[in-house]
Amino acid sequence: MRPEQYLDELKLEGLAMNKMKCLIMALMLCVSLAIYTQAESGDYPDEEKEAGVTIVLTKFDVNDTSLELGWKIKNDTDHDVWICASLKPGDSPVFEWFLDRDGRTFLIRRRFNLTIEEGVIWEFPFYRSRYQRLRSGQEKAESLSIALPVRPRPVFEHLTANAEYAERLAIEIGLYDEDLPGLIFDIVELAEKLNCDISLQSSIIIDNPDGHTEQFFGGVRIARAFHSENSAAFRNSVLSGGDELSIPYLGKALSDEQILRIEVDGVSIPYKSNYPPLAGHEGKSTEYQQSRQMDSRKQDKTNREKG
Repeated sequence: MRPEQYLDELKLEGLAMNKMKCLIMALMLCVSLAIYTQAESGDYPDEEKEAGVTIVLTKFDVNDTSLELGWKIKNDTDHDVWICASLKPGDSPVFEWFLDRDGRTFLIRRRFNLTIEEGVIWEFPFYRSRYQRLRSGQEKAESLSIALPVRPRPVFEHLTANAEYAERLAIEIGLYDEDLPGLIFDIVELAEKLNCDISLQSSIIIDNPDGHTEQFFGGVRIARAFHSENSAAFRNSVLSGGDELSIPYLGKALSDEQILRIEVDGVSIPYKSNYPPLAGHEGKSTEYQQSRQMDSRKQDKTNREKG
């Protein structure tokens, strides 16, 4: 074979190899794109959705007189969960609400595993939470109407913030993603096995070993409430196996409470408190008020033209 023929064959082989490499790369790219597209579109018929407890806002309306809200809580786990349903016996308060410390967020809260802030004084009868069972697969729809302008209704919080209008809405609801009666009973049983002093006097920490124990083991406080003559409703609700639990305030002794939270930005909710508005919030509130007045005038003009 002549040298020039050999070189020509090498060139042809090189071209063939390059074409093969291009073809392989193109196939790899197609496969990658196909996988990426399938993952993006979520076209996995056998893919299991992540189980959990979810909360979804179903209604939000701010009109001239009230704030109207609605939401849905759904239990997609394979077990029962417990939702905080109220903060006090009777009809009120089911929630506490106030302007958060950022001076922008109107927080509506229904949780009980919280610390009472310094300066907050509870009057008798003291707050007692109510937790409701939400069974696996069940959902619960709730609604709330608050008169405007909103006036604060704190339970745990010592208020320090104010503004004419809240710019963000947040809703928080306490949740125990486990067998809450079983958890309480196990804690009480452990306190008894440890032979903890659960008498009322043991809550005084000075020169009292069990008082110090309570600082590190909240079960002492839970066991004391469980056996107290004044907390029969608590004990009976734990032992009854029913769908509601009545729990006295235990500080943060039941520390496994989780939070279901909704946040909505870009809102304007009229708010009124005894504190002066925080610096930087007066302009936005005046601007919003002028906008509402302009909208009202336009509506009046439209009504007159229709009449």
